[in-house]
Amino acid sequence: MFQEDKFHIHKEFFVIDSNNLEQVESKLYGYAILNNILIEDITILGEQDPKGNGAYVCVRKYPEKITIHQDFIGSYGLYLYKEQDYFAISNSFIALLDHIKLNHKITFHQDFANYMISAELCSASFADTMIEEIKLLDRSAIVTISIDTKKIRIDYADYCENTIALNSPEGMSVLDTWYHKWTGLIRNLYKENSNIRIDLSGGFDSRVILALFLGSGIDMNRVYVNSIKDDLHTHSEDYEIASDISKHYGFTLNNDTMIDHDSIVYSMDDSINISFYLKLCFHKQMYPRIRSYTKPLHYFGGSGGECVRSYWNTSKEEYIQKAVSRCGMFSSGMTKELENSTRNILSDSFNKIQEKFAFLGRALDPEDLTLNLYRETRCRNHFGKDLIENYYGGNIKHAPLLDPDLHKLKLNDSICTDKNLLMAVIFDRYNKDLLKFKYDSNRSIDPATIRYAKKLNSEFPYSPSEDLQTSIDLLSSTKDNLTVTKNRNKAITLKEYKETIQEIFYSDRIRSMFELLYSEDLYESISEDINTRKYQPMQNAYTVIGIAKVLQDILTNENIHSKTIADIFHGKSSRNHFSSSKNSLLKDPYLENYVTLRLDIKNMGLIGNDLEILDISDKQANISKPSWFAKRGNGYIIESKSGKLDLSVRCIHSGNLAINVRGRDVRNKDQERIPFWIDLTSFIIENNSKLTDIRPIWHDEPFHLSRKTEDQEEIHIHLEWAPHNECNTKLLTKEQVAHQQKTIKQKIVDKITAFLSHLKCFLSH
Repeated sequence: MFQEDKFHIHKEFFVIDSNNLEQVESKLYGYAILNNILIEDITILGEQDPKGNGAYVCVRKYPEKITIHQDFIGSYGLYLYKEQDYFAISNSFIALLDHIKLNHKITFHQDFANYMISAELCSASFADTMIEEIKLLDRSAIVTISIDTKKIRIDYADYCENTIALNSPEGMSVLDTWYHKWTGLIRNLYKENSNIRIDLSGGFDSRVILALFLGSGIDMNRVYVNSIKDDLHTHSEDYEIASDISKHYGFTLNNDTMIDHDSIVYSMDDSINISFYLKLCFHKQMYPRIRSYTKPLHYFGGSGGECVRSYWNTSKEEYIQKAVSRCGMFSSGMTKELENSTRNILSDSFNKIQEKFAFLGRALDPEDLTLNLYRETRCRNHFGKDLIENYYGGNIKHAPLLDPDLHKLKLNDSICTDKNLLMAVIFDRYNKDLLKFKYDSNRSIDPATIRYAKKLNSEFPYSPSEDLQTSIDLLSSTKDNLTVTKNRNKAITLKEYKETIQEIFYSDRIRSMFELLYSEDLYESISEDINTRKYQPMQNAYTVIGIAKVLQDILTNENIHSKTIADIFHGKSSRNHFSSSKNSLLKDPYLENYVTLRLDIKNMGLIGNDLEILDISDKQANISKPSWFAKRGNGYIIESKSGKLDLSVRCIHSGNLAINVRGRDVRNKDQERIPFWIDLTSFIIENNSKLTDIRPIWHDEPFHLSRKTEDQEEIHIHLEWAPHNECNTKLLTKEQVAHQQKTIKQKIVDKITAFLSHLKCFLSH
């Protein structure tokens, strides 16, 4: 069934480079929060600074410059490519790669790719990406571009994380500012009759969010309080605790009639593009948007709570060792290589974090290194990208625990070293009753920590603002009933999305690309993981797909006219992935483009002129005699991927033998030919060599030969060829080879050579 694409990539992701500065327009990508108001339009935000609150990239165009600001955790990410005087910057790694891949040097970052194969969930790299020349900018980076000089400057905001003590008037003032900001936003959304959902479990983080809602004074039975009820993880215990809390405060769980479910339907391509342009090559789990709420759903959760409580208490060495220990989960033959790459990436990230704090003029306690790695890297790639992914589904996801004000506060002090002190202060200060309920998995806050929190709150007491007091009186009675739309639009299912991702992963193209640099054993091991993993079974497939996409961009300009990343995967050819037969490599339509020679041979002259094939060495060759080829004579089109071909033909009637040796006719979606180059290394006809050097050829630049023939004359032709290697010739331009990396290309040439040898051995049997 035809599906209309609703998600417009070029509206949601930008690429600004040295050559398009005049075309840049001011725009707010995502959403900002300012003065308890949610803003999605740059014209409303104007020159006001949201100070990192929200999930956004703000591009402002001035007569002389362009500025780019991002939210506190860098939810989108800013990706920068630089080559001499040229630069390009984007809020999407994939969009930037698509923009620069044809005309600029790109190099495969194998350490990063190796690290991502065994990474637990998402990238914890501070600056690296899967392309060596593309760097992820610091989450606090502020970019300024001079339109006149075309120079780019990067400054850094100092959010002063962990600098303000709780046991101070300033500390408690900052905490109250945070509290009023979020309770005020909740009240404003409620007054506007917004769709509102919060999550409630048995943990610390969702309980803090509940404290904000209870403190806002709204009617909790007018919002959707979600609590998962199943047997996975700690969910059954979570639901039991959430039920006790809801009974105490008199609200109902899981009443989704409070939500207007009317939505627009996304196509399959939309769903792929949303997640992949955001997450591919950085995250192992996609939460596809199969629809977008017509009326936005404001979704409050405990994202990032691990940064404001006792959680990341392992040392740098322990963290790296834990990551290294995962490297043997797939392929024992590559364990050492993956381990080395993981150490390299993570060690570099820790070093860069220390350099950042030194630049800011603050020492970083070694025991806080892993906490700051989480803040600097994992938070942005996991929670930040999740905020944007949800946003494109009409879910405006709010994360009060990732608020820059809250992160200014120290988690403990010299008297109370427990990093759960901030949590204890929040509960005791704003809703003491929430401390009465147990937490999941036998977790708790130390009673001594709670006593110290009470002492601090008595020294610096909290007084609700006048706005909060009056709001509490008003909100329970003035809110209108929600208009509930029961009708749900038909959309693709998550099952269909999963099946599509499986089809992409198991396609010949993805497997072939991945196995150019990695072993067949590793691919099969990941396949087994997909078939046995219960939760997020496709998570390791995404890394394989990402590696294949990046490698494909380096090797070929096949996708020069593909408009989106989803377009790339159209026409995928899949095989039975449960088989591992000897000839599995031979069923590879994508790789075949690099090794297939096409021979057009015709006896030109009268209508009756023709050729008879007496013998051909490649019994698997594709031989055709299309009608369009029968003009002024007859002949054959022969395609072979054997690397060597001996052919004997007999001429019927005298004439002129026309021979064109070329590559395959491969076209993109716009029916434009894609240049797949191969190297013709030998061309012998009747024992006479016609080559003096290696000759690169493709479909539109064939090697041509013509000679007179006699009736019944037998002619013998010998051809040899190999995948194109620019090291053997200087005939190709920079644009034609797209700056392919020599070391990687040589490795691929070796791999394909082995493939041809395998093919030859197979055919001999």
